[in-house]
Amino acid sequence: MQAGALVTSVERAFRTHARSDQAGAMEAYMKHQFPFLGLKRPERNALISDMLKHWKPEAEALMSAAEQLWGLEEREFKYVALDALIRYQKQLDASHVDRILALVLTESWWDTVDLLAGSVLSPMALRDRNIHDALFDLKDREELWLKRTSLLYMLKHGPKTDRERLEALVRAHAAESDFFLRKGIGWALRNFARVDPDWVRAVVARNALSPLSVREALKHL
Repeated sequence: MQAGALVTSVERAFRTHARSDQAGAMEAYMKHQFPFLGLKRPERNALISDMLKHWKPEAEALMSAAEQLWGLEEREFKYVALDALIRYQKQLDASHVDRILALVLTESWWDTVDLLAGSVLSPMALRDRNIHDALFDLKDREELWLKRTSLLYMLKHGPKTDRERLEALVRAHAAESDFFLRKGIGWALRNFARVDPDWVRAVVARNALSPLSVREALKHL
């Protein structure tokens, strides 16, 4: 199935099964920033599972479909794009990073950015040091959501996490007042605490972090 055909099939199915009775609550949860069709995850999965299961895209078709879905108005289409990118992220390489970052910066909020950073870019960075370097350098960008991406791109690295770089990212954002960056610091550290809790305690002790970052980092310790 070509990218355009997949997008057309998804759009037709979602619009046919839209739930206006649920859309309002979903929009309210996202602070009325985006329109919704009212399709919750189980309903979306039921509509697209066969499509994605039998779709075996090459990288260009994957990116094209994701970009087309991202361009549709309702939020659920971006969630399908995320499902596809996560499912087939092994098809992607360094040549696709800029296009993924363009998605990070388009109609941005935590619901899309965190999955792009933590479930698409994170495993890509683990495979390719050049991607690792490029995502680490996002710490110096001005855009909020690129900075948050820099904090979250090692979430899938587990024991292979670059500790020196993780602490450098924590330090780079420690003085930020934005909620999403403070929360991102805490999340990144809390996640790595599963691997090395003593190291996380030490990082918290030697860096001047916000109470929110500290609370999140030590939440399960």
